[in-house]
Amino acid sequence: MKVALLAKSAVRARVRARFDNMKKPQEITFDLVLEDGAWHIDEVSSTRKGERWTMSKILSGAPDAFPDRKE
Repeated sequence: MKVALLAKSAVRARVRARFDNMKKPQEITFDLVLEDGAWHIDEVSSTRKGERWTMSKILSGAPDAFPDRKE
């Protein structure tokens, strides 16, 4: 697994994790927020071309949760 810090401010950060899941490469981005002195996950998304998704949109049933999917 490789983790890279993409951006950071005083209260927000974005990191990218690259790893293999069942021999298939994955690229997941985590948006973090600093609350009460601890970092918490605010959003999780896949940015891998052809396989993009956003966790909050999946959980809310948004029609654009999987923008690369053809219906």
